[in-house]
Amino acid sequence: MKPPASTSLAREPRRAPPRTGEPRRAPTRPGPIVDGLPTSLEVREGGSGLDRLLPDWEELAARSLEPNVFYEAPLLRPALRHLAEGATLEVWLVWAHREGDPPRLCALLPVERRRGYRGLPVAIAAPWKHVHCFLCTPLLDRELADAGAAGLLAHAAEAGVALFEWRAVGARGQFQAVLERAAQRAGRALRATEGHERALFLPARDAEAHLRAAQPRHHRRKELRRLMRRLREQGEVALHALAPGEDPAPWIRDFLALEASGWKGGTGTAIARRPEERAWFETAARECAEAGQLRMLALELDGRPVAMKCNFLARGSGGAGRCGFAFKIAHDEAFARFSPGLLLEHEHGVHLHEEGEVAWMDSCAQPGHPMIERLWPDRRAIATLLSDAGSLRGRGIVAAQPLLRGLLRALRGRRAGPPDSAPPEEPQ
Repeated sequence: MKPPASTSLAREPRRAPPRTGEPRRAPTRPGPIVDGLPTSLEVREGGSGLDRLLPDWEELAARSLEPNVFYEAPLLRPALRHLAEGATLEVWLVWAHREGDPPRLCALLPVERRRGYRGLPVAIAAPWKHVHCFLCTPLLDRELADAGAAGLLAHAAEAGVALFEWRAVGARGQFQAVLERAAQRAGRALRATEGHERALFLPARDAEAHLRAAQPRHHRRKELRRLMRRLREQGEVALHALAPGEDPAPWIRDFLALEASGWKGGTGTAIARRPEERAWFETAARECAEAGQLRMLALELDGRPVAMKCNFLARGSGGAGRCGFAFKIAHDEAFARFSPGLLLEHEHGVHLHEEGEVAWMDSCAQPGHPMIERLWPDRRAIATLLSDAGSLRGRGIVAAQPLLRGLLRALRGRRAGPPDSAPPEEPQ
């Protein structure tokens, strides 16, 4: 995978503030030496004091091996303030020490501890995945990735847990290769326990070629044109994008109101209906806008939004363009017969091609999502990996994963009963 370039909608990333004021706390204990490079390990309970490390954090995000906007400062800091209730959280930091240079932050990962793994009474740690976090790949310095991964494994060994579950991380890419290498060096067992693919946007030659790859059947492309034609019969249709330097507050307000106007508002699951989630989103979107990392689109009918979309761009890149993460889409259910969400996603793809800003965009969608997989033909692999934390018990559990999965499948099948005992199918 690749990432950033810029466009008329792009903004220069916010410059890191000068290193003045209170000195950062010294790293707490020595870590592994990797290829002759010493490291040190630091734990911030609950993420305390991270604001003082903001320049280091932003530099790490810009150099990240595999960008993950959910662990960058604009999204993670407000999450730690507003979404962490009831969780036992730490932020693990790994510093590299090159002779003659100041310590360099080479890994950052928010971690949650819990008790129990698939019915086994063992202590386990895992990357923190809150309700609005859709990727848990740690931030690793691409130049010092081996040192960062080794440091995170050393953190796990000192955390008093039997297992570390690398849940919802990017699979089959650079991160997994680095983690496998670090685990082999440290003598840790590492095994994939779950995996799936989700829709990914990769630019094609142009928007029409992209749509044809996603929708090879002519009648489906024709249906999109028919829906847009019917919507235009209702009034003037326009696509608007949040402009660089524009105040994001009205966009944030309209997006929250639009999401809450539908079924999510009725069930209480809309962001605006949950004060802590609203506080997180408003802060995160505002801070992303200040850093040039917020992208919002609106499909409007006579000046009124009938569908809106919110994306976040990572600070880091892979060289050819920005890395995007599609966060949420909302639509006005009064116009459901025109499929405004589908139309906006189609226009979104056209917009991405015209701007040429992103090298890829993660849909952050569930696998098999009925809408986005109709429009984005490429896929991104996501996996959960399990490693031991240095104990024989943990190593045994990791080694026994194939057997445990087989037993769980058998138990699920037994609970479901024989095929002829299933209830009759509901009519379509």
